[in-house]
Amino acid sequence: MKATRSNLTFQLTPLGGERKAQNRRIRISPDTTSILSEMAGLETVGNSSFESNSTPMRPISELLQKLNLDLDPSTYVTLTANGVLNLETNSTADAETVTALVQEIISQRPLQHKFTSKVVNLPSGSEWTPPDDSTMTDSQLQLFMREIAQTRGAELVTIPSMTSRGGQSGKVEMVHEWIVPIDDSELEFDTHNVGQVMQLQGSPLGFGHDVAFDFTDTTAETDPETGKPNFNKRIDVKNSGFSNDNSTRFVVQTRPDGSRAVVLVTSTMIDATGRPLHGAE
Repeated sequence: MKATRSNLTFQLTPLGGERKAQNRRIRISPDTTSILSEMAGLETVGNSSFESNSTPMRPISELLQKLNLDLDPSTYVTLTANGVLNLETNSTADAETVTALVQEIISQRPLQHKFTSKVVNLPSGSEWTPPDDSTMTDSQLQLFMREIAQTRGAELVTIPSMTSRGGQSGKVEMVHEWIVPIDDSELEFDTHNVGQVMQLQGSPLGFGHDVAFDFTDTTAETDPETGKPNFNKRIDVKNSGFSNDNSTRFVVQTRPDGSRAVVLVTSTMIDATGRPLHGAE
């Protein structure tokens, strides 16, 4: 069956079942066999496909069988050395199925995650009440930003955005190095990063993202009596979980003096050109 989706609605349409001789030639992309191998649960290394300890490259007809495609006995699929898929069959359904599968692979756009992070420092006594959920919609985030703009003593820091592929971790650092001797040694030194560090990782999940982030904001002050620096993690938070596309995960850390830090990460799915795949909620 042919499947199409419009937002949250899927439509399945039966493929043609007539018997008619078909002969098609389709030029495929160089990585089509590798993608088919991954879809079939086979490991791929370079241009070779492997299952267990076997090493020979499998023909494309075998890869289609590994995908449990119930093809007609008359269907014959081969791949030429110059990247042309030859399809011969008496089944219209098989011709449409294989053609749709290959064209979908060819037209697939690489998906990437774009993360935009903000840190809001709220003074002690501020009356902001966070949502019950650990996520905000775009409208909730905009409302929060307007509230912050009217809160005396509130501080907003914007972290540089980051783009990564699914499952790939990345780090954004806004730091400077503080080098101090180890145990008053004149020969051995230790390096401390003072500033803000955001580590992020995301993977596609359903209609959104599986997001994990770790944020620290480290400060340093020199002890006037000893002359040695004291390092303090002013903010140290971690968070992970599901986030709808274009929505924001957040975590709140309350300090001993009653002030609060709110770390927000907005996740957006983009294509290879940097354009969002979906509109705002």
